[in-house]
Amino acid sequence: MPTTKVESYVILYFDILGYSSYVWSLDKEQQLYFYEILAGLTDIVKNIKAQYKKLLSLENKVLSYVFSDNFLIAIKPKSVDDDAICTLILLNLAAQIQAELIKHDIFVRGCIIKGDLYAKRDVLQGRGIIEAHILESHGIIFPRVFVGEELIKSFESIVEKVSAQYGEVDSVISMRSLYREDGDSVYFVDYLEYALLHKFGEKFFIDHRDSILRSIHLCEPKSRIFKKYFWCALYHSMFCAEHGMFDCVIDLDELMLEFDIDESFDLKH
Repeated sequence: MPTTKVESYVILYFDILGYSSYVWSLDKEQQLYFYEILAGLTDIVKNIKAQYKKLLSLENKVLSYVFSDNFLIAIKPKSVDDDAICTLILLNLAAQIQAELIKHDIFVRGCIIKGDLYAKRDVLQGRGIIEAHILESHGIIFPRVFVGEELIKSFESIVEKVSAQYGEVDSVISMRSLYREDGDSVYFVDYLEYALLHKFGEKFFIDHRDSILRSIHLCEPKSRIFKKYFWCALYHSMFCAEHGMFDCVIDLDELMLEFDIDESFDLKH
């Protein structure tokens, strides 16, 4: 009888936007610098159990796999109620990773979902990987980390229980503010809120604005990749306006005029 089981995990899966074309544009020295940045993510991932020791137990198996620009981190819940704790951790992790990578003009796209995995030594299989890959490739579209509605509902239904059990009131509030609903009814990780909560300072938001504008100006106007970065401009400007950081806002009217975009411009097609 097999000793390894197919088990349910909460999964964070993401990859780097425009990875292939970007790597081909770099010389060897630049490639090394880029790869070192991505390798630094493994240190963040390896530190999960230490960073969240109040929330994780020995029963919470943590998996992490990296291949090229594909990153998968999964946490096995102890129970259905534990889904919220695992989601909380992966929300924070996804936001932390996005906030760190954006400093290097690196944007990611991915998802946090619940799915089945088979993990044995260096082998990882399961429907959870397939679903995450399909979502990342075809359903998410923009540089955002989608959060499964099932996980959000699970959290909302037991938020009081989680608060009473763990006493992590700040973390519970943090989780509620670390995702937002987009215009297409998709929930995604709000990494700018993470940066605000962790007091990254105004310079981070100015640099974020400039990173988006640099990326937009490297694209063919109205192309698919252009639309992805234009979505980032919308997200950034909406967030900064909501929090009164008007010096950081991107002038969307000016951007639309520069690239000859009118109100019929469709980001999804």
